[in-house]
Amino acid sequence: MPVSDHHDDLELMTHAAEGAGNLALKFFGNNPKTWIKGKDSSVSEADMAADAYLKDMLCAARPNYGWLSEETVDTEHRLQKKRIFIADPIDGTRGFLSGNADWCVSLAMIEDGVPQAAVLYAPALKKIYTAQRGHGAFCDGQKLDGGAKRAANDYLIAGTPLEKEWASFTAYSKAAFIPSLALRLARVASGELTATFSRANAHDWDIAGAHLLVEEAGGLFVDGKGTVPRYNRVQLTHPPLAAFSAHVRDELEAKAS
Repeated sequence: MPVSDHHDDLELMTHAAEGAGNLALKFFGNNPKTWIKGKDSSVSEADMAADAYLKDMLCAARPNYGWLSEETVDTEHRLQKKRIFIADPIDGTRGFLSGNADWCVSLAMIEDGVPQAAVLYAPALKKIYTAQRGHGAFCDGQKLDGGAKRAANDYLIAGTPLEKEWASFTAYSKAAFIPSLALRLARVASGELTATFSRANAHDWDIAGAHLLVEEAGGLFVDGKGTVPRYNRVQLTHPPLAAFSAHVRDELEAKAS
């Protein structure tokens, strides 16, 4: 795939994520109003405030792009767009509400179903992850190599059937649970985790931004058949997925050859 050039989009998304994250941070630890949506998903006034901020800023700056967010009612209009923003204003809401600092604003810009630019901002951790296709992944300005030169030691399981499919990983120790799926994936990109697995039915907004981080850090993000996820489809959910850091990808490719 040709190298993309979405520097202006990435810069815009970074400013938007920082603004939304700092807005959400004002609610963190301050008992925001909460309610239940759907069957059992928690949402708070912080989620809604951050969502409104992101939508207003990004859609005003890129009126020709589509929009998809966890906290905005979806419409078929986005399917007509070549490029869309995908947002999760607070990924890890349950952790956010319990006082756990592992939550983030997650943004991706998708072109023809493929992530081209991504930002994850974790204000309570004071970390920002960015990626642009063909230009690498970074955390606080430092390039991520996915732990390519470090020994594997930990992985994170989320109760998925892929744990059995990738049975060789039972030799690794299990890491502590991280409420935000996006941050779990980001820690694969950084090499802090060797791998992580997500259950079926993760949505586009849960994974699109962090997906690009993993790939641009040299890692692998696939389903049990080795298929890479695509986005902005009619169906917004995905099968069980596995993310592997760079050195594990090398091991897998060596076994397959």
